[in-house]
Amino acid sequence: MDEIMHCRIMGKNCLKVSVSNEDRKNYIYKMWINNPMEGFVKGNERIEDGINYLVYYVDTLKPINAVYKEGMLNLEELSHLIFSVCKTRERLRKYMLPGLHIILSEKYIYKDLDSSDFSFVYLPLQDVHIENTLADYLIGMVDYDDEELVEAIYDVYTMKDDEGWPEVLRQRLINLREQRRIFSVEPTDNVSMDRTFMAESKRDGNLEKPKEVKPDRVKDALCYGGIYLVVTSVAVYSIIEEFLLENYEVILLGVGVVAMSLLAATIITRVLTPSIYERIMEVIGTKNKRKEKKSEETDFGNTLLEEIITKEADYGKTVYIEAPKPKNMLYGQGDNHFNIDLNSLPITIGRMEGNADIVINNKSISKLHAKIYAGDEGILIEDLYSTNGTIKNGIRLAPGEAVPLNLKDDVTLGNLDFVFA
Repeated sequence: MDEIMHCRIMGKNCLKVSVSNEDRKNYIYKMWINNPMEGFVKGNERIEDGINYLVYYVDTLKPINAVYKEGMLNLEELSHLIFSVCKTRERLRKYMLPGLHIILSEKYIYKDLDSSDFSFVYLPLQDVHIENTLADYLIGMVDYDDEELVEAIYDVYTMKDDEGWPEVLRQRLINLREQRRIFSVEPTDNVSMDRTFMAESKRDGNLEKPKEVKPDRVKDALCYGGIYLVVTSVAVYSIIEEFLLENYEVILLGVGVVAMSLLAATIITRVLTPSIYERIMEVIGTKNKRKEKKSEETDFGNTLLEEIITKEADYGKTVYIEAPKPKNMLYGQGDNHFNIDLNSLPITIGRMEGNADIVINNKSISKLHAKIYAGDEGILIEDLYSTNGTIKNGIRLAPGEAVPLNLKDDVTLGNLDFVFA
């Protein structure tokens, strides 16, 4: 087999490689030509000077070595790339085509800058000698500020000669994303929405400016506090001198002075020393929270003790404590930012508001696309005669077919990819 040649055909950038008559009769070649698949650069046959060529048009695409600069591949970008590699291999398995014919080289992996989708070159020829250098490329392009991501790449790099290394790396990236979702302050979807809102607001000129922080005026606060004490002392002395007060009247006068002093101190502190006021409020709030927490812990402890005593009575001296149920979710992959919570079943998924429990506004999703419910075999997913189908682990479900979901299963609804975890 000759090397891949770069050329221009009718003003368009192309790749071409010569094809022998034996290759044209081969099952792999026939299946590839007759069944174009999503995620691959389409190959067309062309004859030049009596020689058969397989031509790939890449005029609108850009190789990733021209897209990314050193240190640019963060967790999201790398997850999208590796997920695309694994997804294309799954599509090949549906047609019983070997994955080793994918060229995993930064020169021949392309990205559509408009859709951000990746496309791969597949050589359905017998003698494939193109060196796969993707693992080496990732080592230099990964974001070195992300230590966990770098560690994941280096762990997988040692097995780069194994054909299955992308699947191993993909699982590492899924686990890393799940960990960061768990420990993040806000869910990923909310963060994305916040970023989108901030970007749109900034573009429209409606971004709310941050509140101006006023500095503390401690000297002014002490001055006003001193004036208040002098005025209060004179007023109290005048009242005592002018009127003959009974004991209870003196007590009422003292209570009134204390109350007015607290009010004045609050106003002066809040207006002139806002940071001190906020600290005082935080201390008060923290004490209240501790009391509430202690009360809750006490109630929880009493409840737990009652449960343990009851279960000891039922099971002898063995204390039975039920393990918490795992959180069932369909996590969106790649550019898909939808996450579907499966803790309240049954649910229906579709594009029609009012009929579907989970509404996904995507053209590839049918009005009623799929149903997920609990059955004897666990959590089941059923295709509701959708147009673009429901796919589990690369196999499309028959309309009305229900299959169980297992941890780490890949699920595709329309063109949206998910992982069950």
